[in-house]
Amino acid sequence: MSDNKQLVLAWFQARPSSEEGRAMLSEDFVWHMPRGMAAMMNDGDPDVHGPDALLHLSAIDKAVYADGDTTFEMTFIIGEGDFVAVQAEIGAKSHEGDDYLNRYVFSFRCRDGKIAEVWENVDTKYWCDTIIGRPEQLEAVNQRIAQIRAEAN
Repeated sequence: MSDNKQLVLAWFQARPSSEEGRAMLSEDFVWHMPRGMAAMMNDGDPDVHGPDALLHLSAIDKAVYADGDTTFEMTFIIGEGDFVAVQAEIGAKSHEGDDYLNRYVFSFRCRDGKIAEVWENVDTKYWCDTIIGRPEQLEAVNQRIAQIRAEAN
């Protein structure tokens, strides 16, 4: 198995937002989220910068999913050179108790033994329909995200 595939596997096992997980990221790390989610998650910017970006994304998970808990089942991992791709099934519950299970593909660019970039690809329509599809869901998620932003400032 390539060193970069091992790095990505170790990163998932460490939990990406953990101190250990963030130590596996380059200082100029960038997470590229789906544009359809960027308006809600990151004030419209699809790119989240720096290792501490994972703390921001973890906080958003708490606003979006009940208790911020998700399940993660890797389907496959492939890699060549600096690039690694992972397909996984991620599940959660909305705060209203709706089940969510979606297929994600994460593409990684590694550099000098660190993860430099991640591109997140997911069915955003299904995510929106399940997590924020009803007006009361959207309002509640927006309120929780506003609270997270206020606490961060």
